[in-house]
Amino acid sequence: MQHDGNIKSLPDLQVECMKHAEIMGWHDNPITFLDAMFLIMSECFEAGEAWRDHGFADMTPQIWFGDKPPKPEGVGSEFADILMRLLHYAAYFGIDLMTEYERKREYNLTRGHRHGGKLA
Repeated sequence: MQHDGNIKSLPDLQVECMKHAEIMGWHDNPITFLDAMFLIMSECFEAGEAWRDHGFADMTPQIWFGDKPPKPEGVGSEFADILMRLLHYAAYFGIDLMTEYERKREYNLTRGHRHGGKLA
């Protein structure tokens, strides 16, 4: 699958993920903030498991069943799940990710090299 060249804005992606979640029934019951964070973390764990099992290889099966594409598998797919959950829950809880990204980026530009003494 090739990228179509159309670039969507972060707010557009938030709306897209929110609408999809509504259609798929993920808004039938309210979700707490902590439940949402644990669901994002579960996708992070799945990315770690995918890497542990296969490195960065795309493990998506190449066999189609009818007109339905195969389920994407691998680190890239899990990263996409992390992004989609983040976009969805940011919209769900009313967080403007673009504004927060710009605000945090501007602040981070003022910080020192490897600030905080962290190893990674």
